[in-house]
Amino acid sequence: MSKIEINNVYKIFGNNPKSVLQMVKDGATKDEVLEKTGHTVGLDNVSLKIEEGETFVCMGLSGSGKSTLIRHLNRLIDPTDGDILIEGTNVMSLNTQSLIDFRRHKMSMVFQRFGLFPHKTVIQNVGYGLEMQGKSDAERNKIAMEKIEAVGLNGFENQYPNQLSGGMQQRVGLARALATNTDIMLMDEAFSASDLYKSYQSGEHYSEVLSGVSITISEGKTIGVIGSSGSGKTTLLQILAGLEHSDQGNMNDPPLQGA
Repeated sequence: MSKIEINNVYKIFGNNPKSVLQMVKDGATKDEVLEKTGHTVGLDNVSLKIEEGETFVCMGLSGSGKSTLIRHLNRLIDPTDGDILIEGTNVMSLNTQSLIDFRRHKMSMVFQRFGLFPHKTVIQNVGYGLEMQGKSDAERNKIAMEKIEAVGLNGFENQYPNQLSGGMQQRVGLARALATNTDIMLMDEAFSASDLYKSYQSGEHYSEVLSGVSITISEGKTIGVIGSSGSGKTTLLQILAGLEHSDQGNMNDPPLQGA
C-alpha cells in the first residue's frame, strides 16, 4: 500500500464544475473549457503514487496546477472528481474532527506565501502546530528552538514576521513544518523566496540551512516538493530532494495532467 495515492483526480474551478466535468473527460482543452463555460481546469485526470520514505518532486510552469495538486492532499482543496488516499484512507471520507486530527498529526506543510501569524513571534509561529497537538509550553519551546536553529534563524526567535525578510519568513514556515514531526511533509515552493537559491547561485555554502531538511529525509519521512521550472532552481531542488534516490514529476503545460 502506497503512503499517498491519487487516482483520476480532476479539479475544475467555477460556479458549477460538475456540469463541465464530462466535457473535460471527453478531451476538451483548458482554453476550450474556459471559452465555452467560464470554468478553469486546474487538474485533468491526475494519478500518482508516493511510497513511504520517498521524496517526490513535481516541477512545472506557473499555472500548471502544482499548488492545486498538493493542496488536495490535506484537503485545503477538494477535488471535483477522483480519490485521494493517505495510507489507504480516502481523505474525502473524513469528518470535521477526523480531518482536524489528520492535519495536526499526520501531515505538515510549508506554504508558498508563508502563512505566518503576524501577531505571533517566530518561536510562537514555529511552535503553533505543537500547541495544536497539545504539547506543554516547555516542550513546545524546546522543539521550536531546535528547528529555528536548524534553519539558521537562531537569535531571531522573538522577532515578528514583519521584522524579517521574505526569505527569513519562509525559513520560519519550514521550521514550523519540521517541528510537528509528521509522517508527511508538503512543500509548496518552499525555497522560492528564501536565501537558499541565492546561495546556490553564488556558490555559497548552504548545508547548515538545509540541515533541517536533511534530518527530515534521513528519518524516512514522505515528502512532496513543489517547485517552478528554471535551470538553477531545478538543480537546487534536485539537491534538496536527493533526486538520485527519488522520483521527479515534471509538468510543463497547464493544466497538470495524468500520464
